[in-house]
Amino acid sequence: MTAIAFLLLFQNICGPVIISEVMVNPQGSDSPNEFVEIVNVGDVTINLAGWTLADLASVDALVGSNLLLDPGQRAIILEADYLMASGVYQGLIPPETLVLSVADNSIGNDLGNAGDRLRLINPEGVVVDSVEWGDGIEEGYSLERVLLDLCLPSGNWRLSNIAGGTPGTVNSVDGKAVDLALLGSDWRWEQNGSNYQIDITIANLGLIDAAGDLFIHGTRIATVGNLAPGDTVTVALLARAKGSYRGIDATLVTINAANDYIAGNDSLLVMTAITISPGDAVINEIMYTPRLGEPEWVEIANTTADTINLENWLLADLTGDAAIIPMFELPPNGLIVLSAQPPLSNISTVTLPDFPRLNNDGDEVILADWDDWLVDSVNYATLAPTAIGQSRECGGLALLSNDRASWIPPFAEERHTAGRANGTPVDQSEFGVTLMPNSLDLDDPRAQLAVT
Repeated sequence: MTAIAFLLLFQNICGPVIISEVMVNPQGSDSPNEFVEIVNVGDVTINLAGWTLADLASVDALVGSNLLLDPGQRAIILEADYLMASGVYQGLIPPETLVLSVADNSIGNDLGNAGDRLRLINPEGVVVDSVEWGDGIEEGYSLERVLLDLCLPSGNWRLSNIAGGTPGTVNSVDGKAVDLALLGSDWRWEQNGSNYQIDITIANLGLIDAAGDLFIHGTRIATVGNLAPGDTVTVALLARAKGSYRGIDATLVTINAANDYIAGNDSLLVMTAITISPGDAVINEIMYTPRLGEPEWVEIANTTADTINLENWLLADLTGDAAIIPMFELPPNGLIVLSAQPPLSNISTVTLPDFPRLNNDGDEVILADWDDWLVDSVNYATLAPTAIGQSRECGGLALLSNDRASWIPPFAEERHTAGRANGTPVDQSEFGVTLMPNSLDLDDPRAQLAVT
């Protein structure tokens, strides 16, 4: 229900008779369906003869065949022209409820939907209870008092949970006074990939002191002691990423308090950036000249012993065309192929509908993390031309991505190694050619060509 701000004024006594419910904006026509409910919270019977209700414009006397309100009893105050036998509240008002009305056909000058103030006044002219509201009262729902024995200037009133309100019966929000809420969080940068600290701010938005337990991913890790209404406290939590982890780690923090009536503010998903270091994730293989009907693709390798979350990372080219990588956890030392469509049915692929178009005659593949920090890039414009259907793969994960010597055609029969380890790297410094004899004569049966 919509939250409403209330201001309780002129509350000199707050009892023994209090206002417990007000139907300000009934469904359909306001007249004759507005009502006010009052309760005797004292321990003696109260004679309501001479009592009045007043809004900002006029004052109305309470009338009825019986004006005695017993301890704990509720009274419903209706407009004089409301018909009990056929009105909208027929069958809802219990027989033990005292039924009264104001002396004319409206409560006050009609209760204002956009704001008004209602006062209950005893025969001595003392305002024993009062409630004021602003706009935003949802049609068909009443204003209900949460705690009948609590006199507060604000916060003790809410919209009913039941359309039509609860005339003459226990309020639908009765006793719902506990509300511990998680308001926000902060976390420390430059984490170590396993544990990190989250600072959680907890507020008591309820009406009474409350305590609760804090959980991370369903495991209780701290207790919040009694917190007074309106107070806040910040608790430092040591969270552990789901195993060793890098990238964005989503930590679900929840608070559990007995009888908490608003579940929507009891949880917080904290997105924490675990540090990515240069070389943690690298571009490992590129297919930019695929066969007809096959897609271009890029393979990413995780060089660490930690899981890396690629969520919201970017894959881009020199033109600025970029694709956002969805949630994907790249396992330790794992590989993943990024493409507009899977290159082969048995290759693990994250499909990117906006996969950038890679130029055959030269382009740059750029990998950036969720915060647009450059993770790796490869400019293949200086590489030797590649045959159709043949990829270029990195000769070793420790090699520099933008060193042309790092990129070689794969040795595999398929002309690529998508989704599996690249071919055995070759140390070019150990290449050698031996001619025997020194001058090669192919007609000489003794001629040998040895490549090592």
